[in-house]
Amino acid sequence: SYVDLIVKAAKSQSARDLVPDFVALMEQESKFNNGAKSWTNVKGLVQMTQGLASDLGLSREDITTPEKVIPAGFKHFKRLLGTFKSKEWTHIGWNAGWGVAEKLKRYGIDPGNWETTKGKLEQALRAFPKTYGPDKIPVKKKLKEVVKHVETIIRRTEEIKKAKAKE
Repeated sequence: SYVDLIVKAAKSQSARDLVPDFVALMEQESKFNNGAKSWTNVKGLVQMTQGLASDLGLSREDITTPEKVIPAGFKHFKRLLGTFKSKEWTHIGWNAGWGVAEKLKRYGIDPGNWETTKGKLEQALRAFPKTYGPDKIPVKKKLKEVVKHVETIIRRTEEIKKAKAKE
């Protein structure tokens, strides 16, 4: 199962505590549909761009190969968390891109306080062009998606942890 592949990736990277976070991320990104494709042209279980896949040593086909994309995606998730030191910011980096998260950090937004971050995102994004990325996505649309994305994953992670504690 996909969860077994996540657990295996977590064990190999000494990060079992991140399993609920990555399960929630994958659920939000693709609803566990390996054929999922977003309006932003990302695809697969973890909704990975071709550029990121290449950076992680994956081919175009690997994006939809669970045995390859899950360990690579988990590694990237852990790397983002190591950089941003906050799960909320890790999810911003995942959804909007590492570069966007880095640029937002330069606006002095506290990565440890989601409510402050959320309140300042729109203000900070005014410094961005009206469109985002190579596909010219409207920034306001992307901002709403990022906020929803982060809040849904954080909520779902807590639900998964509570369910696991009851087992």
